[in-house]
Amino acid sequence: MSYDELDAIAKRALEEADYMRSNQAKLAQIALIKHQKAYMDWRTDNGDFGDPCPGTKEARLELIWKRQNQLGYETLNVLEYSFEQLYDAVDSALSDALACRDNGVRKWAAASDIAELSALWQWFRERLPADYVPEYLR
Repeated sequence: MSYDELDAIAKRALEEADYMRSNQAKLAQIALIKHQKAYMDWRTDNGDFGDPCPGTKEARLELIWKRQNQLGYETLNVLEYSFEQLYDAVDSALSDALACRDNGVRKWAAASDIAELSALWQWFRERLPADYVPEYLR
């Protein structure tokens, strides 16, 4: 069977597999992991995992363990995203970064590079089907 004989769905799956091997997809994964790390740091500083300045060595180790465990979980999720999920996550990270810059909300997003996220968002947008609707709008 040749490529021309494949149906549209199979061709799209092959295209997306090629896109996921590209440098841009890897850059998007790295940007999202940095975004998640900034969010995790912000949550830690706000006491979401317990006292941000624990007094004992055991409490500090527990705080570090909780933070690193959550960050590892989020990193694994990012690395397993499909092409559309990666686009949706870049879209969300860009939205967070713009909200931080424009309105001072979502402080953790200050570490995000808006120019990089915008370029990645545009790259994904150009490769998505014209009728694609993000998951959060479905």
